[in-house]
Amino acid sequence: MAEKGIIFGKGFLGKRLADELHYRITSLNPLDLNALRDFLDFEKPTVVINAIGKAGRPNIDWCESHKEETTLSNVSAAINLGIECTKRGIYFVHLGSGCLYAGDNNGKGYTEEDDPNCLGNQFYQRTKYVAEQILREFPCLILRIRFPIDDRPHERNIIDKLLAYPAVIDIPNSMGTVPHMIEAIEKLIQKRAKGIYHLVNPGMISPLEILKMYQSIVNPSFVPKEMTLTELDRVTIGKRTNCMLNTDKLNFLGIHLPEIHEAVKECLLRYKESLREKKVKGIILAGGKATRLYPATQAVSKQLIPVYDKPMIYYPLSILMLSGIRDILIISTPQDLEKFKKLLGDGSRIGVKFSYAEQDYPRGLPDAFRIGKDFIGEDNVCLVLGDNIFYGQGIEEILIEVTKKQRGATIFGHEVTDPQRYGVVEFDKNGKVLSIEEKPQNPKSRYAVIGLYFFDNRVIKMAENLQPSNRGETEITDLFKAYLETGELEVKTLGRGFSWFDTGTFDSMSEASEFVKLIQKRQGQPIACIEEIAYKKSFIGKEQLKEIVSSLGKSGYGEHLSRLLEES
Repeated sequence: MAEKGIIFGKGFLGKRLADELHYRITSLNPLDLNALRDFLDFEKPTVVINAIGKAGRPNIDWCESHKEETTLSNVSAAINLGIECTKRGIYFVHLGSGCLYAGDNNGKGYTEEDDPNCLGNQFYQRTKYVAEQILREFPCLILRIRFPIDDRPHERNIIDKLLAYPAVIDIPNSMGTVPHMIEAIEKLIQKRAKGIYHLVNPGMISPLEILKMYQSIVNPSFVPKEMTLTELDRVTIGKRTNCMLNTDKLNFLGIHLPEIHEAVKECLLRYKESLREKKVKGIILAGGKATRLYPATQAVSKQLIPVYDKPMIYYPLSILMLSGIRDILIISTPQDLEKFKKLLGDGSRIGVKFSYAEQDYPRGLPDAFRIGKDFIGEDNVCLVLGDNIFYGQGIEEILIEVTKKQRGATIFGHEVTDPQRYGVVEFDKNGKVLSIEEKPQNPKSRYAVIGLYFFDNRVIKMAENLQPSNRGETEITDLFKAYLETGELEVKTLGRGFSWFDTGTFDSMSEASEFVKLIQKRQGQPIACIEEIAYKKSFIGKEQLKEIVSSLGKSGYGEHLSRLLEES
């Protein structure tokens, strides 16, 4: 049976664990005991991981002057979770700290049974140890971690933290590489291990060694600088300790992490690759039966029906092209896919690349990411619905800005008079999403979520783990909520001057056609002219545009492109 895991704590490690283990993150505060009890009784998780903890910013010296906050987070919250999970038979995992020792214990390293020998140095140390001493009386798993080194950039990644310092020490320490730590955590959960375990890689490595490896693998122009321990003590409040943790107990369970130098090298190689800016690929979902448009759609896809003077699919396609996206997957039914190929070809005509994939049965919007998994690869992705039409001054600038975002998800909100018919987004003045509701009776805002969504690469795994709703389909709203839980969902509002049409009915299609006709007649400029966009964005040159014009004959569409040629 699959685990139902919940993680408390939305920090660096909490988010990484959620990504890899496919657990849900909650922002619920465990200090509110009644809310915690109600939450656990309602959700009924099989595993709870506590990743809550105050380590301070920029470092643990912060805890020396914020003792109340540090205690509530590192001690009280952890104990509440441990007690309430034990009462309910929920397997509880607590992320503790290994900064309890000094030295290497004559080369043997300190075991989980050894008493701490340096608790007087830092308030942070003492709070983590107090929580551990209480929790060890309960049937839970306590993991001592030290200096998490990850394979992707993040301000809490030890690599990034070391890079921010003017100089670092050359004294070896026990450390852990996050990808290997997560693998070990998953195995420990499967084994239902209990007690205290040192979750670090075997061996020791110094901060200076890490930066020298960074210089060798990632950035040869970087020059690491060394400082002495005495110099470090002058600029810190709490005295820093360096120690070696013994991992024999973990090895005894058959869980072996690679030696720390080998593991850091592996992380740095991936870190270097992750610095490559991910491009954004596009998916147009043009499937479905469109039964509301029968009999018009019994023989042809809705997205091939003209909206005024061009096929409906041109409109969402133009949005992707305005975003600068040139690698595009079109998903449709097996019976319609060949018609799309006949219309659009391989894309070279307009300087883009089209791929095609079948959706044999509607399984919900997130199914696009399952179908498009290989197409997306390691890149980010924009999903646009094939029956949505967008128009407004400045939309290109907004789209280009969103495509530069490397992490998280961005949705778009448009003010409507009948929000009860749509997914509704509530947000603050900074565009931070507060809630998402699907067709609410009492909407918290008048902004509907429209059919244009940008996601980072994690959406593939998130979509794979969604459960169907009562409709028998997976819901895009559940993806939004997954990003909302981690604080990584942003909304861009399209205000006055923007128009949006969801052409799912005859009336809305007619309204969209009339709108396009009116704008084009008054302004003399076509909407969603994909050839014009391709030319103006330099996807194609003048000679290619001439060929396109000659193939369009005397149509009004072709005449506009002919004028474009003459004026350029």
